[in-house]
Amino acid sequence: MKRKLKHIVAIAFAFVLLFTAFPTQAAEELIKISDKEYAVVITDAANALLCNKTPVSGAVGTKVFLTYTVHKLNSDYATTSGVTGTPRADGKWPCSYGSLLWNSSQRDVGGNLFDEGYTYIFRLERTEEGFTYQGLKMKGDKVANIQFTKGDAYNDEYCYYGIWTGGTGKDTVNAVLTHVRCYDENGNDLGLKSNLDPTQVKIYEDGEAEDYKVVKGGYYCKANKTLLVLHEQKVAYIEAGAEGKEVDYKVMYGTQLILKHPEGKEIWNYTHLKITDDEDNVYRRLQDAKVTFVTGEKNIVKPVNVDTRYRVEKPENPTKEGDEFLGWYLGNGKEYKFDSIITESITLYAKWRNGDGEEYLAVNQEIGKTFNYEPVIAISASVLVLAGLITGYIMLIKKRGKTNDKA
Repeated sequence: MKRKLKHIVAIAFAFVLLFTAFPTQAAEELIKISDKEYAVVITDAANALLCNKTPVSGAVGTKVFLTYTVHKLNSDYATTSGVTGTPRADGKWPCSYGSLLWNSSQRDVGGNLFDEGYTYIFRLERTEEGFTYQGLKMKGDKVANIQFTKGDAYNDEYCYYGIWTGGTGKDTVNAVLTHVRCYDENGNDLGLKSNLDPTQVKIYEDGEAEDYKVVKGGYYCKANKTLLVLHEQKVAYIEAGAEGKEVDYKVMYGTQLILKHPEGKEIWNYTHLKITDDEDNVYRRLQDAKVTFVTGEKNIVKPVNVDTRYRVEKPENPTKEGDEFLGWYLGNGKEYKFDSIITESITLYAKWRNGDGEEYLAVNQEIGKTFNYEPVIAISASVLVLAGLITGYIMLIKKRGKTNDKA
């Protein structure tokens, strides 16, 4: 009896020892590959850098992934381009502060990073010597490795990784990049920034960019709260306050917008990014956007563009059993006014009052859960070790028992 009791105590002790040494529960880790996309419009720019907005640690082994598609590119484009790691994201030229891997001559073997219609994928990693990269260039079923000659070296703590383009001579770059994503090895969105100001490199959130080569588009002046919408049929809609009217227009020489009012012409300065009127008020170009309505049970997405005059139609009031719908609110708790001009994609949340009189905003459903299997592997290993120890212990006891019997 004493021998059996000793066995039980020994086995129990083994369980306690092992389960203090190994995890006892598989922790669920939320890891979601970033679905955050950006669009970039580059206008008359040289030496433009695009890199992560959120700095990374710069430690050896740090990785940044960058993907993008070249949607539009000016035909007379001639440039050098490359990938870069740098301790800084400012400065007029990225290679002044970082290490470059670049190629200025071998466009035919994939050295160029801005060819229209192509998608590029980069994996940039900090190493002991500087940084390394892996790159792919794709179009349809064509896939090629990116090749560079190695440029200068700069052994520092790299906090930013990205791509750059530099004009040759007087050449500058005009391009539209879509489906731009920048994330780390855990799928965290790192944002996107440039070393140039928004007049040369404009970064839009939430996906596709418009074709800025066309005149059609909306422009909004925040100072005087006036909306100007240019249609393809050369009719402009002007809304100031509660009043709106339509007048004819045309663009002369690509730089002058002529509004033809019955009482006379108005000539304004024009670019694809902004319009400046005769009183120096600036109307900035509006992008296509979307408004997501979150009810707590489903999401409703509505587009915002020229056709909607950059406003959103209010959906039917949602219903929820036992709760009262109070209206649509921004994430900061302010009620949304549906006569507002929308200048960027937004999310609106349903506000509810439950049966106890408590008011609350709907929250979005969690998406993209990925299970972390590492704790499971550790637990499986600990179980196997435990089973082996118990088996070995029992065999040892049996062997001792047989030895004692022989004695």
